[in-house]
Amino acid sequence: MDKNSNTSFKKKGGGVVVLVRSLLSAELICHLYNDVEHLFVLVSNGTSEFIVGGVYLPPASSTEAFEAHDLAIEELPLLHPDVPMYICGNYNVPGAS
Repeated sequence: MDKNSNTSFKKKGGGVVVLVRSLLSAELICHLYNDVEHLFVLVSNGTSEFIVGGVYLPPASSTEAFEAHDLAIEELPLLHPDVPMYICGNYNVPGAS
């Protein structure tokens, strides 16, 4: 679970979690850009592997937070080439309706 006190004013709740079934192996990919609430996990079933990511960008997040998350997404394939990625989350994109 990732709850970053730099990006969240809440004392309870919030954060990002990625749950992985116990039949699979999971390895936390080190936090890329700690100023964003996102989490990436390398999951393997023994014959194949994939990356699952979760992200929460609160309303009124700075442009820098979006850019940091974008950089993390761009770096994942460099760290884990040819591994499929599934990124889910709540982006709260400014100006989107």
